[in-house]
Amino acid sequence: MKKNSFFTFCFAFIPGAGEMYLGMMKKGLAVMSVFWGVCAVAWFFQFEFLYWLLPIIWFYSFFETFNIRQLPYEDRLQMDNAFSLRVDGSVFSGLRPLLEKRHVLIGGGLIFIGGWAIFSSFVSPLIYYFVETMGYESWYLRSILNRIPSVVVAVAVIFFGIYLVKGKKRHVQPEEEFVEYRGDSNE
Repeated sequence: MKKNSFFTFCFAFIPGAGEMYLGMMKKGLAVMSVFWGVCAVAWFFQFEFLYWLLPIIWFYSFFETFNIRQLPYEDRLQMDNAFSLRVDGSVFSGLRPLLEKRHVLIGGGLIFIGGWAIFSSFVSPLIYYFVETMGYESWYLRSILNRIPSVVVAVAVIFFGIYLVKGKKRHVQPEEEFVEYRGDSNE
């Protein structure tokens, strides 16, 4: 089934929506999730350097929409299913070992995100209120407090890098003393 050219053009401007309009729901959802996930992470942690990924994702989605539009519907469905199998095979099969081996790291990340959410929605406004009622300007305090997530994540990345560079500590097994067998003493 041939899709409307005007709607294809309009949906192509939203990353992932063009693929979804053409029937590739799984790929469209993945592209849209990556695009908005990068936006959310860059905004939340104030990682401005991640914003350079957004045009790359956008252009990929825009031009892919027009490339796959020319394909028959059955081929698009087959490509979408193959994409889904590749993603399921590579991402989700690697998720279980990651959760088993790095559960402390992932748990720490979730605790940090939850703690920061509580801090930014409850504690930080109280600090601003008390500072402003004492007659001080709080622009410098706001600047410092808004940069805390970036600093914490940067420090965590540095420590994780150091951990990876150092590697696991290898315990050296002491060599067992070689005792020569001389036979039974009862012989």
